Parts: sequence; structure tokens; C-alpha cells
Amino acid sequence: LGKGAMGEVFETFDQTLGIKVAFKILHKKLARDPAQRERFLREARVTRKLMHQNIVRTFDVGEIEGVPYFTMELLT
Repeated sequence: LGKGAMGEVFETFDQTLGIKVAFKILHKKLARDPAQRERFLREARVTRKLMHQNIVRTFDVGEIEGVPYFTMELLT
């Protein structure tokens, strides 16, 4: 769906929730930098706490092979 300075966003299907979601993952090279990891994870934590019609919902946060990701509501 998109690529930026910090990471990439893909459309995928969450089998647990049974819905399509946006999957955001930090670039591998940035995942080695503790400050960049924290910045990325802070975004996930903040959006997870917010509930507003103009802010996408965050569903899941985790790591794949040491690279953090989070999934969020997919808007079309």
C-alpha cells in the first residue's frame, strides 16, 4: 500500500479477526537502532489507546525475526 522513511504498509488478512488489515513493518535497517524501534513502537502504543472516528484502530503489535510491526484498520 505504501512505503515511507520508517517502513512499509501492506494489505493482508488477519485470520484471527477474519478481516483485511493494514500491516505496517519497520525497515530492517532501522530495527537495529533502539531509538527508531522505540519511535515505531510508541506510534503503535499511542494509536492503540486512541478511539476516534478520524483515527485508524490498531489491532496487534509484535515482531517478526526481530523487526517490529503492527496491524491496523484498513481504510479503502
